[in-house]
Amino acid sequence: MDRIPPLIAAISIMTVAVAPTALVAQSRMPTELQLGVHSGAATDQRGMRSQAWTLAPAVSASPLSWLDLRAQGSATQFADAVRSIGGGGLISLHSPASTGVGMRLTTQGSLARTTFNAQFTHAQAQGALEWRPGAPGEWLVSGGPQVGVGTAALRVTSVAESPDNGSNFPGIPGLPGFPRPGSGSSTGGASERTDRITRTGVGAQLLAQRTFRGLRHDRAAQIAVRYSSWNVNDEANLSSEAGTATSPTDNVMLHDVEFISAFMRGPVTLVGSVGHREAPDERRAFAAAHADVMVVPHVSVVASAGSYPRDRIAGTMSGRYVTAGLRLSMGGVQAARSSSRASTSRLVGATVRGENAPRANHTRIAIKSPKAKQVELAGDWNNWQRIPARQSSGGVWYVDVPLTAGEYRYTFLIDGTEWRVPDGVAAADDGFGSKVAWVIVRAPAR
Repeated sequence: MDRIPPLIAAISIMTVAVAPTALVAQSRMPTELQLGVHSGAATDQRGMRSQAWTLAPAVSASPLSWLDLRAQGSATQFADAVRSIGGGGLISLHSPASTGVGMRLTTQGSLARTTFNAQFTHAQAQGALEWRPGAPGEWLVSGGPQVGVGTAALRVTSVAESPDNGSNFPGIPGLPGFPRPGSGSSTGGASERTDRITRTGVGAQLLAQRTFRGLRHDRAAQIAVRYSSWNVNDEANLSSEAGTATSPTDNVMLHDVEFISAFMRGPVTLVGSVGHREAPDERRAFAAAHADVMVVPHVSVVASAGSYPRDRIAGTMSGRYVTAGLRLSMGGVQAARSSSRASTSRLVGATVRGENAPRANHTRIAIKSPKAKQVELAGDWNNWQRIPARQSSGGVWYVDVPLTAGEYRYTFLIDGTEWRVPDGVAAADDGFGSKVAWVIVRAPAR
């Protein structure tokens, strides 16, 4: 499996390699690190279900207001001695507008390899026009084209290693499109070979999303409906080291509709979804549920269950899963610790001019919003109760807060409608379209 089609290699390597490289190069930017450890029942790429244990590290960052980066990995051990290891990356460029019309371009790629001698490579790009009517952060309507390309490669060493289990794909349990070893003129009767199938797809995706926020920033709900269509050139371009054969081209048209809801209240986040796939050879419902409960700072208990349809681009089967585990998170805190501005000063955010310095044991948190008529500060030091900010010169608003040594989260509410954090501070996505900033208060030097 040493040959990968150039287009897939270029997109996948760029996405998987460039994203973490950019994170390292921008080491001073707010970065979120996560490590998930999960155990339960899951389905492998062939469609075989068994007990599984997974280790999943991830790193994400937003070095610029219009750029999001993410890199992640996954290593899974199944109870039937099958192992899978892989990684992926995502690059998203978008206009930073909180209202009105904007654009987004997202590219992502992934690589995965298994101990049953299969390798999967997948790359995808999406372009979307986004419309945010109403108050900032409330509505999002987006849509645009999507393209994808994937390769599944299988190393066959002998007929005995790939028994016919009576599946829809004789010879290889569950892997779509691969022939029985030793069959077909393209193999030449070879006892060892690598077969590859390349699939391409074009389609469209639409999203309508509504976010509801409470009077406190740690309470929010979200509902969304997502539609995705693909026209996939399925099970074509079968090649091997012994020759090349093109299986009959099958342009499969599929449609996915999914309804999603999410709810956040303090340390608890709940997400649920239900969907339906419509395709000539696959008509099925799928659903998922996820719970995330932060038990102590940086440590959450997570549980997930659900089902999913076939990935027609990557070439993997449908499946089910039930897992539980821990998620370790080091988000904006780590970025704040590496920022001299946040860790050594009691002046956070925008620069306030013409005002007296904050009193002893007080931290001044400020934001620049020249057009605002009312600004309030909310933070976890007082259970997200809002504090009116004072207006200073140059469109800067500030609050002097009595904070003891520790780590705190905060955000500003602008004109009662838009949650915002100051430019240049350590911040992390709250999962509902807004940012939460971090401040580290150090004990006075003795």
